[in-house]
Parts: sequence; structure tokens; C-alpha cells
Amino acid sequence: MAAGLPATARIVTDEAERRELLVPVARTWGRTDLDAMVAWSPLIEVTIPGYGAAAA
Repeated sequence: MAAGLPATARIVTDEAERRELLVPVARTWGRTDLDAMVAWSPLIEVTIPGYGAAAA
């Protein structure tokens, strides 16, 4: 599926940033394998100008 939105995507590779982002995800999903999630989960940040926290 494609959308006609201007956006920027980046792969989140920094281990500390990955851990910070994945802690609440692991908690919500009841996961106990945070280290594996940090090491192996694909993690991409998508920014759309004028939308979300960046716009606040």
C-alpha cells in the first residue's frame, strides 16, 4: 500500500534508544525477553511533518 504523504523514515540502531522505546512495548505485550527484543526487533521511526509529537 502506498500513501501520498511526505515522510522521513530512519532505522533506529542505537541500543540505548532501542531499549528506551521497547521497554513500554515489552511491558504492554507481557514480554520478558527485552534483551532479545532490543537485539533483534526491527525498529523504524517514521516522521510526518505537522503530525504527532513533533508538531506539538
